[in-house]
Formats: sequence, structure tokens, C-alpha cells
Amino acid sequence: MKRAATFLLIAVGVTAAGTAAIVGGVALLRSNAQTLAQSRQHLQELADRHALAIDQRIGHVTGFVEHLAGLAVEDLDFDAARADQSVARAHRALLAERALQGMRASGLASAWVHFDPRVLGHILHISYYVRDGRLGEEPEFDVRATGHGDDEWFAAIMQGPRTANWTRPYDWPGWGQIVTYSRAVRWNDQTVGVAGSELFMDDLYREMSRVRLYETGHLVLLNADLDLLFHPGEQGRQLAAVYPGISDAVLQQLRDPAQSEGHVAFTGGGNRWMLAYRRLSNGWMVAAQAREAEVLADHYALRDQILLLILGGSVLSLLLAAGFGRVISRRLDRLAGDLEQSYAKLERSNAAIAAQAEELERLANADALTGTLSRRAGLNRLGEVIDRAARQRSVLSIAYVDINDLKQVNDVHGHDAGDRMICEVVESIAHEVGGHTNIARMGGDELLVILLGSDADAAEALLQAAQLRLSRHARRRPFEISFSYGVVEWSAETASNDVEHWVALADQRMYRHKQSTKSGTSRR
Repeated sequence: MKRAATFLLIAVGVTAAGTAAIVGGVALLRSNAQTLAQSRQHLQELADRHALAIDQRIGHVTGFVEHLAGLAVEDLDFDAARADQSVARAHRALLAERALQGMRASGLASAWVHFDPRVLGHILHISYYVRDGRLGEEPEFDVRATGHGDDEWFAAIMQGPRTANWTRPYDWPGWGQIVTYSRAVRWNDQTVGVAGSELFMDDLYREMSRVRLYETGHLVLLNADLDLLFHPGEQGRQLAAVYPGISDAVLQQLRDPAQSEGHVAFTGGGNRWMLAYRRLSNGWMVAAQAREAEVLADHYALRDQILLLILGGSVLSLLLAAGFGRVISRRLDRLAGDLEQSYAKLERSNAAIAAQAEELERLANADALTGTLSRRAGLNRLGEVIDRAARQRSVLSIAYVDINDLKQVNDVHGHDAGDRMICEVVESIAHEVGGHTNIARMGGDELLVILLGSDADAAEALLQAAQLRLSRHARRRPFEISFSYGVVEWSAETASNDVEHWVALADQRMYRHKQSTKSGTSRR
């Protein structure tokens, strides 16, 4: 009888331990899958947020250089310039004036045009730059005779078939790491020269290097060939060289230009990595990556604790069944309590992860400096307001605002002063339009203002009132604050409800407004 009772108790102990193992294993598997899914989402949101900011800078450079390439041949009689150097010199003076005007309006720090001496027959070149808040001009030189004709920014265009090119990052003495964007200057379907500007990478690198994901994760910037344009300690190398063992399938997915965003998991350099990416308009890619072991560190610790509890409980139940049958139920109760505490700890870990997800969502929708909407949230808000205006058949105006001379204030007075400048403009506009809920920060110095129920004249009056408010407090500051703006009016009769279309149209009008105010005219 005692032997039967002992066997029965052993069976009960084994069954309880097995049940606990199954329950704990299922809970761990579910929690593991949930944590990985949430981490992929967090990484994607982080990559998206930084990609939008970088694409804004890229768009400024490409848009300006395309405009500059057109200016280079505007009103140019190329045959006359080739035959008579005085015609070429007169055109150079006109081109220099137009290039400087566009450079100031766009806020970029460099602008240049090289006509190919082999095509034109002589030197025609302009090159301007802004350094420490001062405008400088590079002396003219023969791009062919100096050997610069073999540089990527020139040769990639003149040798064809490309009409535009982004170089790899390189050091420019006194400027740090830069990337040059160059574009063909075309006349009568012939490439006669190259126009370009630079993207200054050191500020970008500093911003990206501040982001840390767990202990060893970080943001990286890659070009279309998967060269690492930015990676802590590994700049300039190929992704496959930094992570030996990464599969060809993963590399193929990352190279596929049709994949604008996504996430991959791969083994490289002896570690398992998670990576989410967003492709930029010029083919580059921003990626956020983290080691899978760091993402799952809490779960691995809980797994080990549960396994130890199950193992210890199993041994204990067998010993108790063999020699201490009378106290087995109390021991099993204690084991169940320990398992319940471990499961509760697992639930708290999941709750903390959910809270992190909510915080990331809040950060993705709000601009940390100004309290306005982020770019993504602002575009979503504009879409909602357009739908509401269409249903209510009410008027709607959309304004695009660019803060004047922000880069000069940053260079001369420091970035803290630049941040205060941005906040003052936002607060002045918010005072006139009734708060921050319909203002979005689209980039470093650009804002989107949504004015439901206001036509274009009313919207302009509000912005002019905000401008006047800023000027009243000018004596408090060591610098002036002003902004340029463009306003477009949407109504129920308008054909298009496309958000990007209206933002681009307002941006174009802002650009014309900035140019017109600099030249002494004022028109919408």
C-alpha cells in the first residue's frame, strides 16, 4: 500500500512538473514572439523618423542643383560664347548673380558650375561657399588641366550615361566629411558642363551617433551599393565585410530598389541581428539595428529562472514523494507560487514593452523641440482636415513657412540660439492660429500650417500678424527673426485631395516669396 501511495505521489509530482513546464514554455514562446514583433516595429519607426529628416536635406540639395543647372544655360548663346570669350564672361556675371540669389534663398552652403573647357574651348566656372557665416568665392581654374576632370563628381557626368551623381563621402580640408551632388548642364541635348552643391555630413553623423539602441545597436547610413556611409567605427566598408556570414538573400533584399522599407534578421560576425530600413529618394538607406540577444535579454533571464524552478521542483517532488509524502502538497504549492511570480514578472516585462511602444508612438507624432506635430503626423493631420473640408464644403488654406537665416544664426550664435529662434517663430504663429494642433515641423527650419475655414487672404493676414509680433520683440535679441511663407487655398471645388501635391505647391510659393522679398518685391 505504501509503495502504491509512493508511486502515486511520484506520478502526481511528475505530472505537476510537466504541466508547469508546458505552461511556462508556451508563455515564453508567446512573449518571445511578441517582443520580437514590437522591437521590429520600434526599429522601423526610428529608421522612418531619421530617414524623413535626412531626405529633407537631400531634397534641398537636389532641388537647388537642378535649378542651378537650368540657370547655367538660361539666355546663353552657346555658339557665341564658344567663339567670343567676352560673351562667355558676360554670361558668367549673370550666372553668378542668379546662383548667389538661389543659394541664399535655399540656405545651402555651396554652389558651383563648371563648363567643360574641351566643349566650350575656354574656362567658364563659378564657385561660391559660405563658411563661418561669410560668403567666399573659389578662384577660377581649368578643371581638365588640374586633373579634377577625373574626379567622380565631374567624370561620372561628362563620361555618361548618368545625368546626376552622388559621390561617396570624402574629406574636404576645413569642412570635414562631405558628399557632392552633381548634375549635367545640357545645351541642345549635349552635356556641356556640370553644376553641383555639397551635403555636409559631420552634423548628420553627430545626430545619428547620439542614438543608442540597447548596448550595441545604432543607426547606420548606406548607399545603393551597401557601402557604410555612417557606422560607428566601420565607416567606408561594405556591409558584408562588417558582418561576415550575412546571407546573399538578405543582401539581395537590401539592394532591391523596389523595397522602399522593411526589416531583416541575419547572422553576422557571430551575432544575430535585427535591422529595419527606409530607402531615401537618392537611393541611400537609413537602417536601425540591434542585437537580438539584447532585445530578448529579459526573456532569456526569465527562461533560465523558470527552467531552474521546474528542475528543482521536479527533483524536490520526487524526493518528497519517496520520503516525505505528508508534506508534498505544501512544497508543490510553494513551487506553484514561484512559477506564478515568474509569470507575473513576465507579464510586467510585456507591460513595460507596451509602454515603450506608446512612448515611441508619441515621439513619432510630436516634435521634441517645439511641441508641434512631427512631419509624418502633420501630413496625416492635413489629410484628415482635407477630408473634413470636403464633407463640409468649407474653405481651407495651407501655408508652408521657412525660417530665414537659421543656419547663419546657428553658425554665429550657436545651436541653442537657433533652437530659440525656431521656438519663437512657432509660438508667434501658434498665438495667431489658436495653438499648436495644426502646426507641423517639416524639417530643421520649415513648418506646415493648416488653416481650416480661412481663405488665402485670411491666412496671409494671420502669418503677417505673426511676423509683426516677432518684430515687436526684436530688441531683446542679438539677431533678427523673420520667415518666408507660401499659401495655397483649397476648396470643395478643387480636383485634387493629394496631401503631397498641396504641400509641394505651398513649398513652391514659399520659395518664390523668399526670392521676391530678397529682390524687393512682394507677391504671393
